[in-house]
Parts: sequence; structure tokens; C-alpha cells
Amino acid sequence: MMEIWLSRIVDHLPGFLKSQVEDCLKEGTFISFAEAAGPESSEVSGGGKREKEGDVASASGRRIMLDLLKDEVWRGVKPAEAAEAPEAPEATEAENEGILWITLPQGLNAEALLRASLPKGVAFLPGSRYSAPEGSEAAAVAAETAAGSIIGLRYAGHNEASITAGMARIAEALGEFTARSGPPEA
Repeated sequence: MMEIWLSRIVDHLPGFLKSQVEDCLKEGTFISFAEAAGPESSEVSGGGKREKEGDVASASGRRIMLDLLKDEVWRGVKPAEAAEAPEAPEATEAENEGILWITLPQGLNAEALLRASLPKGVAFLPGSRYSAPEGSEAAAVAAETAAGSIIGLRYAGHNEASITAGMARIAEALGEFTARSGPPEA
């Protein structure tokens, strides 16, 4: 089951885009880097707690994503500095583990990129949607990212094929953005 905030975004997509997302969900090809799914999911194991055969270890998943970010289409995208990445201080290490936070090139909005990625069958967590306890430092960081330059990619519980396919789908959406506005500044 999709998180409520993500379902609302899908519900507000134009009909033909919404049907593309629904088709991916029906076919079981939708990849969510935005959330840990329940045990019934074939894509995500829940932050690594319910690992399935073929899931990569968290360190391997992070390394796979970082390697994929070296591709030309990701030019201008970089891992977020520790101070930029939302992190809930009250969460356990297991709850924080397994998300790679990256900063998009200037001028690219995480929410807009998410809307472009959903019809391709992939979701990620915009920094502005990260839920942290109100009043915490993490809540302040989340508020600062409301302009939308940071995204979170949950790799824990995904296998290498799922990570590679999901990153390729986001890269396709990113490429469409940069094709319209010119290449991002490095």
C-alpha cells in the first residue's frame, strides 16, 4: 500500500499519467524508493528487516546507487551533505538506515521530478515530504528543503535489479527536464 501523501499526488495527476502509474502498480513493476512496504511487497522489504532472497545489504545498495549517480544524466546531482540530509534524531538507527539523500542541480524541483517519475513507475521521497518530529532540527531541515532540492532514495530491501531499474527511470525523467531547460550546471 502506498503512503497517503504519495497516493494523493497520484490522485491529482492527469488521467493518462495516473493510468500509467496504476498500470505499473497492477503489473507489479512499480518501484518505490520512498517508503518501506509491508511484507506482501515484492519490491521492498521494510528497511532491511524482512530481507528477501536477492536483496542487497544496505552498504551494497548505497554503493550501487552512488555508482549509478556517476552516469552523465545525473551530472550536477550529488549526495547531500550530512547537514542537509533530513534525519530524525528520535528514530532508531534501523529507521534512518537505508536512505541515500541527494541534492538536485539548481533549478530542479524534487516535487516536479517526482510527478514526472511516477508515470515511469518509480517514486522517491522529496526532502520536503520527510516527516520528522515537529520542533526538531530535522523538522527545520525538512522545512528548508520545501523549495525542493533534496530527494531521498531508500535502497534498503531492494535488490540490485530493482535499484538499477528504479534509478534508470528517475534518470529518464531527469533527462527530460534537462533536455527542456539545458544541462544542469555541474
